[in-house]
Amino acid sequence: MTEKQSDNFNWEKEVNNKIKQGHTEQAKNQLFQILNSNKNNPKALCYLGQVLYIELDKAELINSTAWDELHTYLKLLEDLNNQGKINDAISLSHFAIPYFNSHNQLLYANAALLEVSGNSDQAISAYARLLESNPEHDPGWENYISLLLIQGKPLLAIPLLEAKLKHTDDKSIQETLLRCYFACKKYEKVESLALKMLDHDAENTFPLAMLCMSHYFQENMGSSQDYLRQFIQIGNFKEAELALQLLNTASKLCDFESLLQLPEPLKKLSVINKRDMIANSICQLSIRSLTDTPDGLSHYLEQQARWGELTKREALKSPFAVAKNITYPPHVPKNTIKFGFLSVLSIPKLAEILAPFFKSLIDLGNPVILFNVSVNDDEQQQVANAFKGNLSQFIPIFSLNDQDTAKIIAQHDLDVLIDLNGMQQPKSRVGAFAWRPAPLQLIWAGIPTPCMFTEVDGQILDPFLVHDSQLGPQPVILPRVWTTINQLPDLDLKRQSSNLVTFSVMVSADKIRPKQIQLWSEILNKTNDSEILFSRPDYSNKVIQNNLHKEFSKHNVSPWQIRFNNDISSNHLAIHNQVDINLDSYPVNSGLTIIEAAWMGVPTVSLCGEALHQRIGNSVLNNIDMKQGITFSAQDYVDKAVNLSQNITAIKRDEIRQKVRNSSFLNWEQFCTDFQAAIKNMINSP
Repeated sequence: MTEKQSDNFNWEKEVNNKIKQGHTEQAKNQLFQILNSNKNNPKALCYLGQVLYIELDKAELINSTAWDELHTYLKLLEDLNNQGKINDAISLSHFAIPYFNSHNQLLYANAALLEVSGNSDQAISAYARLLESNPEHDPGWENYISLLLIQGKPLLAIPLLEAKLKHTDDKSIQETLLRCYFACKKYEKVESLALKMLDHDAENTFPLAMLCMSHYFQENMGSSQDYLRQFIQIGNFKEAELALQLLNTASKLCDFESLLQLPEPLKKLSVINKRDMIANSICQLSIRSLTDTPDGLSHYLEQQARWGELTKREALKSPFAVAKNITYPPHVPKNTIKFGFLSVLSIPKLAEILAPFFKSLIDLGNPVILFNVSVNDDEQQQVANAFKGNLSQFIPIFSLNDQDTAKIIAQHDLDVLIDLNGMQQPKSRVGAFAWRPAPLQLIWAGIPTPCMFTEVDGQILDPFLVHDSQLGPQPVILPRVWTTINQLPDLDLKRQSSNLVTFSVMVSADKIRPKQIQLWSEILNKTNDSEILFSRPDYSNKVIQNNLHKEFSKHNVSPWQIRFNNDISSNHLAIHNQVDINLDSYPVNSGLTIIEAAWMGVPTVSLCGEALHQRIGNSVLNNIDMKQGITFSAQDYVDKAVNLSQNITAIKRDEIRQKVRNSSFLNWEQFCTDFQAAIKNMINSP
């Protein structure tokens, strides 16, 4: 017997003994070692297949199976996948590939299994290997490009798609390339390809939608609105994602005519396509603004719940072990807490607002790690610089899906993970919660919003945000305010001379809806010599101005009564010296703008509802002792604003500012103490 034959005899004997004794896991691991050292070992591959059949409780099939035929292994891979044994299926496909000379079916199965398991980078490499072997493998192309897009790598997909289009006019490839151009801000190429597609098919709504959105981001608002209305005129809403994105664009343009025709896709959306990454499109500000009726709020919450269920199913398909198994409450009460925050911060100014908060938590003895999703290196570096010296660790997250984000977070053994966005932004990674990377998972969003994702354990609020009918996660109630802000500049408080009563709207354009304008018009019509001032950078655009004028004219408001602050370079706080009364938006209230108005001595009238985003004004005005501005019905909202306008001289600006100064909004130290105590209590309580 040769040495090689002796080695084979020895391992075969060992493997057989382990199988007979029922130690299939040990036998399997030994076979993995053998195949790793010699991948082209048909006997070891055959034994591995037999062991896997035994583990699937299909031992009776072993003797009737042709172990030298490809279909045997493809069927076994299918069975393993169906039984959730993804890792075993990946290993088997990996070892079978050289034995069957890199057969396309095995290469495709290996890549697809890696994708399902969440090993995205390995799956991308596996699909590339398949396509190198067979460039015409259409399912492989489709999955490869989709995976690149999901991983946020459209630049890698563009040359591949462009090469494919040299040999075909396939509509799906054109649409995918359009998405890539748009994602990479290659707007000239979006224009060229979209117009070419429309020349071929003038009824194709996809290129119209891309033209609408790309023109909006290039600030060509007029042409953006034209393309939007062409889309609506054709009336093809079969792609819910496009309709939702266009609804967002229409909101930002204050194109109320289009808005009236676009909400239906939200109701019709029954399947959320994970590959298209539209999960959080349903939660953008423009969509939340549809919740001014019980029916609208119900549809909104239904979509959230549906997305949450889908994400949980994804997590169950490809679970992973959390680095450290922590249970709550701990055996020994924790005095310090290891905080992790998950954010989508791209603006250094927002980082500057949060930096003192993180620093205060660290000063209390708590490690603080920030996981930040960003678009590019420059953006990430600016945010990192803003946090310099105020964090224990800053971890950038680029182009990762929810699962890979969760894997990175799980490595840090957190006590609590807090998402700073909730379901508010398309880039949000709150879906990572489905993989449970931390034992306690909370949301603390800038704009408190209902969240129906069951993997969120709690939502950080204050007593004035909570309502008896509140749905969603358990409220984590801070004793005073749910957030704080940085110190505000001590600008002079002096109402500039005017013969008009001036109401202000300081919210972004996408918060405004026709019903709101109807109420504002009623206020203007009941207040002699009055005007309304819109002051935000977006209101400097002529298309938005024209749309607002058009909507106000339906309620007999004269053009001279509508004014826009076109000087967007000026200090936005100073404009309050031209204002008497600030009008809040509904159903999505403002928060910071109410505080800023009060800081400048301007009272706010806010309409309060039952949902979280309808109660922000209630919280702010109660916390700055200005509750007389809170209303609970549309008529009360109008009456309160009109009554205030009839006694402008009674408004004491310096007294209103002092109320803000005395409030908890400007007390970081107190807020951080409250924040830590609430989290500690939640961790240490049964």
